[in-house]
Amino acid sequence: MNLSQIGTFISLVFPPAFVILTHYCAFEAVTFFFGVFIFLYLILSFILKYTIKSISTPLLYFTFIVVAYFTSSMEFIKLIPALISFTFFFLFLNAYIQKKEFILSITKKFYSKKLDENKEKFLAQSDGYWALVLFGNSLVQIVLVFYDNNEIWAFYSSVGWYFYMFIALVFQIMYGKLYVVRSEKNKGNSCSH
Repeated sequence: MNLSQIGTFISLVFPPAFVILTHYCAFEAVTFFFGVFIFLYLILSFILKYTIKSISTPLLYFTFIVVAYFTSSMEFIKLIPALISFTFFFLFLNAYIQKKEFILSITKKFYSKKLDENKEKFLAQSDGYWALVLFGNSLVQIVLVFYDNNEIWAFYSSVGWYFYMFIALVFQIMYGKLYVVRSEKNKGNSCSH
């Protein structure tokens, strides 16, 4: 397991682990533990010469954990996933505005077959959809920051948002299939006139 996989693992288990540990230990002790753990992770990342970009999420975690420790504020802990979600929203919004075709480039990188023109056009326009999906996720995360139930926050922030994104992906795939079929049908009709 490399450090980036550990980072993904940390972001997955952090919310529920934090909530569970605060049931048994003082808030300050839990924030101190996670702060030290992530600090050691960051030191190891620097020793292994990871880029700032690759450690930006753990750095965000560390910063907010330190602030939470000194303010004794669970809201700072709960803000971490919301800020990460907003970061992705802004990345996709920027890709949409700048017409960077982010989804299309990712698809081409991991999909070995050549995409036909209609699929490429659909995927080129997908950044806006994902910006909206991520904005919805960010709003849910922000609401959960101020919602009093830490267990619901922990569930959504660790695995709940995966379900949300999976459903969004299913909708995009279903719409994409209809879009491509409709585009091919319209293309066939325009050629027959």
